[in-house]
Amino acid sequence: MLNFKLLQKRANELGKNIEDLNIIFTSTCGELNHIGHIDLYYTARSLGDYLVVGLINDPTIDRPETKN
Repeated sequence: MLNFKLLQKRANELGKNIEDLNIIFTSTCGELNHIGHIDLYYTARSLGDYLVVGLINDPTIDRPETKN
């Protein structure tokens, strides 16, 4: 888990203030290692200094999708 203090420490290690970091956030549910998600992570990471990935915990995610 990444918290604000750890992010602040990493910024200091880079010789930056946390306010100067470009932090990218995305959220996902389901399989973290799905090829589409991995592509998203690489693309998002290339846009900033740090990528933060939020995980959605929702019981409806595990249900099979239904066709309309």
